[in-house]
Amino acid sequence: MSFENLRKITNDLKNNYPEDVSWKESEFEWIKCLPPGSKGKIGRDIVTGLFQYEGHDVTYNKQQLHINGADVNVRLALMWEEGIVVFENNTDGDYDAIVCIGILPNSAVGWIIPKAEVWKDGKVNTENSGITAQHKGADAWIHVKLASVQPWLKPYGGTLEEMLTAAKKIV
Repeated sequence: MSFENLRKITNDLKNNYPEDVSWKESEFEWIKCLPPGSKGKIGRDIVTGLFQYEGHDVTYNKQQLHINGADVNVRLALMWEEGIVVFENNTDGDYDAIVCIGILPNSAVGWIIPKAEVWKDGKVNTENSGITAQHKGADAWIHVKLASVQPWLKPYGGTLEEMLTAAKKIV
């Protein structure tokens, strides 16, 4: 009977959480249900493809991308709620830049951010708006409201084309 009770409880709760129909018929919907590790691999594959199409030299070693010799960390984010993407779990690793790809139901955004914008002297750089420290400062999360992108972030991309143009100066 416990499982039946669980079904009743969750069916009642379901009314408090409206269905997200924004992803219906999106060609990216299949990515939403994958585990984080698979999303990370897909993000690296997307970045590899985007940069290779533009003629960049891209190599892949373990979970690290190398673009034109620069070590690059990749973060893939799917829209959290209307117009907001959050790039999670940016650690203070051995890399030069972070490529952030945000996928929305019918569009995508991207930035290539120098590591120094997110990490400063071994600490999360919360001086830049939208960057928060998580897990006692071990991770940095980058929150972007697409309707009002932070000024410090604008030189590093926005559209995928703007990100690829900015990359010419960074990698």
